[in-house]
Amino acid sequence: MSTENVSLKKIDLGDYVFLARPCVAVSEEAVKHLAERAVQGKLEFIGVFDDRMDDSVQREVVMSLASSPEISIAIRHVCAGLYSRSFLDTYCDGVEAHQQGLFPDLYILWMAFAHADRAMFAACDMCDRVEIDTVWIDDVDAAYTVNITYDRIKDHLMQDWSVWEKWKGYYTLQRWRCYYEMLHWMTEDAGWQFAERMAVDFHRSMELDELDQELFSQEEKTGLYVLAKDPGFLKRYYLGKAVYSKKIFDLNNELGRRAEELDESHREADGLRRDMEAQRIKYETSTTFRVGKAVMFVPVTLKKAVKKLLHRN
Repeated sequence: MSTENVSLKKIDLGDYVFLARPCVAVSEEAVKHLAERAVQGKLEFIGVFDDRMDDSVQREVVMSLASSPEISIAIRHVCAGLYSRSFLDTYCDGVEAHQQGLFPDLYILWMAFAHADRAMFAACDMCDRVEIDTVWIDDVDAAYTVNITYDRIKDHLMQDWSVWEKWKGYYTLQRWRCYYEMLHWMTEDAGWQFAERMAVDFHRSMELDELDQELFSQEEKTGLYVLAKDPGFLKRYYLGKAVYSKKIFDLNNELGRRAEELDESHREADGLRRDMEAQRIKYETSTTFRVGKAVMFVPVTLKKAVKKLLHRN
């Protein structure tokens, strides 16, 4: 999806509201079935994972997200969610208040992960289609909406210091991963400006002791170290990786497209062969063909016999 086409699909079911990203296609019947399960289990939230989420987080198990900040690793893989209306009214000022920016459900998702005491996750096979959730960003102002959303999430978490202390490391980790992923979908000019803002944000996070380096991978730790020493190098390093990864992604897409075209041509050729074979069988088993063959049997047989006699003489 482009920066001009980012809006959530909404299905209002009275006591529950289903919100899905543009990459998701799901029937209303499937959503109603999900809502019935939520009513039976008195659930505040059911998240639907995309197919990139591994098995580190259980599906179909009722759990308290508020007491398990480590589950926040799954936030980026929730492509749709069913929310209790009362939960949205309590923590999100209703349904529409926070739906803005590139990821219009980001704030709502964080509220669910930070406050939902009865929640569950479902696999994406309940949906008709779930595509890769990517955004082509050519406008850095659109990208900054994500910064603003994360700032608002932080402001909310900091209203209760005990909540902030529990969540701050995971919050900073997910913000880093979200920003880094976004760099992969930016034009060079937009990416350069965003990386500069990213350097400022995380330099401040390090100074305020808001991150837990033990949660970061080795590559991410390297990025954090470089960030502290030379923000300019971080821009060059990560943006270079992003541009390179984008080229690889484009090449893979092109190879995939050509493979699909080749498969389609093979399917068409196979279909044509099957049609011709069916026509041949139909022709050979037809009454007209059989009558013609019977009629020609006598003259053909006589002709062969005459040829044999002439050959002997």
